[in-house]
Amino acid sequence: MDDQMNIFTPDKNTYRKSFNMAAEDKFLGGIDTKTDDVEKKCTIEDDQEQEYAVALLAVDNAKQNNAPKETIEALEKEKDNKKLKFYRSGIDADVADARRAKRELSKKDKSAFKTFSQIIAEGLGLGDEPDYVNVKAMSTLIKKDRVAYMLCLDVTCRETVVDENNGTYRCKKCNKTYNNLEWSYMVSAEISDATGAQWITVSGNEAETLLGMTANDFGNNILNRNESIIEDVIRKAMNHERIFKLRAKAEQYNNERKTRFTCVGVSDVDWSSHGRRLIEEINRMKPVQH
Repeated sequence: MDDQMNIFTPDKNTYRKSFNMAAEDKFLGGIDTKTDDVEKKCTIEDDQEQEYAVALLAVDNAKQNNAPKETIEALEKEKDNKKLKFYRSGIDADVADARRAKRELSKKDKSAFKTFSQIIAEGLGLGDEPDYVNVKAMSTLIKKDRVAYMLCLDVTCRETVVDENNGTYRCKKCNKTYNNLEWSYMVSAEISDATGAQWITVSGNEAETLLGMTANDFGNNILNRNESIIEDVIRKAMNHERIFKLRAKAEQYNNERKTRFTCVGVSDVDWSSHGRRLIEEINRMKPVQH
């Protein structure tokens, strides 16, 4: 292990349990605090698995610079009476490794909240692995023709079946015929927040939570042509803010790489928790300099 470097932070009472940063071409990640003293010992590792001993030091001059809590002000290494320093502009630089570091954090923190503008700016979903993120948004449009479909009863198939108009249903893939059927959700919905909008796919239990009705009940309304009930279910599902947990993964469509968003969780907004989170985010903001 290399000899020790010092990391200067603005607050002696608050330290990150884990963080990533980029310094020139180095991708540093996985900090793990060891003590509760003002000086905290830890080890960081780059993407070449090279380890570095680091001390976290709280210094007053960082406060004077109005740096938000948990900000790394500088990296300093001293050897043979010579000092090497990286300042915040280099540590948190807008370079490829820094952006990759943020994506790594997003993958590790499954409870991270983002706006759609942040998702785009940080390139979430464009890596080799999917990213997971929470968004507070409301569904503004649901495609009626892509809500539910008839499902093959064979658990090894589960593809779409068609009505043979003789009381039976035939699977288009395995060609099996059934006298009864099961419905499944595959909802295509547009959800929006204050910064943008995105089309997402919602299925299974998440779709039932969104629409407030089981897939079989919704499907029976389709068979019985209860258009007014279908319209009412979709109308009630829209224009209500919810927390959507999304899986973002880039896929290839017609030689074009696009990010697909799949809903893996949906819940009502816990407004007390949401308010506390907003206060924490505001407190971390750097004051505007005049």
